[in-house]
Amino acid sequence: MKRTLSLVLAFVMLICSFAAVSSAEAKTKTKAPAIVKISYANFYYDMLRKSCHITVKWKTQKSISGYQVKLGIEEGKKVSYVKTKTVKGAKKNILKVYCDYKDDKSFYTVAKVRAYKTKKGKKIYGKWSKQEFADFKVINELTGFKGKVLAHDDSNDYTLKLKLNWKEVKGADGYQIVYRNVHNYYSTSRVYVEKKNYYTGWFKEVGQVTIRPYRLIKGKREYGEFSTDFLDFSPDL
Repeated sequence: MKRTLSLVLAFVMLICSFAAVSSAEAKTKTKAPAIVKISYANFYYDMLRKSCHITVKWKTQKSISGYQVKLGIEEGKKVSYVKTKTVKGAKKNILKVYCDYKDDKSFYTVAKVRAYKTKKGKKIYGKWSKQEFADFKVINELTGFKGKVLAHDDSNDYTLKLKLNWKEVKGADGYQIVYRNVHNYYSTSRVYVEKKNYYTGWFKEVGQVTIRPYRLIKGKREYGEFSTDFLDFSPDL
């Protein structure tokens, strides 16, 4: 009887010790980070540099090691996450990733973020945030392209003296004005303007006029996109 009681007591003590260890492990177990809240996601298209990028910003969290960001592309109604970036540090809360202008699969327009903690070399992740669809924004666009006729060439009704002006594009080294021949749409002439946002001059047999900015890279002109505004001085032929 005494032996049986001793065995029962030993068994109870063993169970209690296991419970104590489990309780201690539960108390020391690292809690996963909270869900991250995205502040905004913007997709930028730079008309001067012909480049694009996505910028994602989120609210920071305390007592974490960093963040993981997934970037996706929209394929119809479907979203495919094709790139993952890690941002180290709890205070860092913004990520900029450039696209490959020639690769549609790098036009990242959707993002989601989660926080992580590192313990003993292992990462403990929180849940993903809600996916955020980026707002589309155009930057460095040439706008405000306007012009008026100052004079006509008496010997040629299609040769005009024009005064042109436009809004300056930040970062541009100059501008290329292109105008089409009034008699031949595919025949064009060009005028180059450096560091100014206006031009006055004679245009021979001028029809449509458009403009685009450029940068000087190693002495060569790197052109941006043409302005969506264009001027038409073609008479009613």
